[in-house]
Amino acid sequence: MTKLENALIWLYMKTWGKLGDHVIEEKDLWHFSGDDMEKVIMGLAFPRRKEKTDGVEALTALIMEQFKQDATAFYEWAATIHRDYIEDLPKAIETKQNG
Repeated sequence: MTKLENALIWLYMKTWGKLGDHVIEEKDLWHFSGDDMEKVIMGLAFPRRKEKTDGVEALTALIMEQFKQDATAFYEWAATIHRDYIEDLPKAIETKQNG
C-alpha cells in the first residue's frame, strides 16, 4: 500500500465520524505525512486526468460517495480536516522496507 492510499483510508475512516474513531486511534496503521495528506485532499477536491491505481480510484470513490448529495459539504469537511490535522502530521515520513 502506498502512503497516498494509506492517507485515503484514514480519510475514509474520518467520513464515518465516531464510528471510525477506534480505527483512527490505531497509530501503527498510519504511515503518511502532512504532505501526503495535502496531496490526497487536493486530489479529491481537484482531480487530475492522470493514471491512478485501482486502490486510489476505489478509495476516492468511497470517500466521495459520502458527499454525493452535497459537494459543498465535502469542501467544508476537507477544510476542517486540513485545519485540524495537517499541522500535527509529520512533514515527511519514510516508508518501511521489508527485509
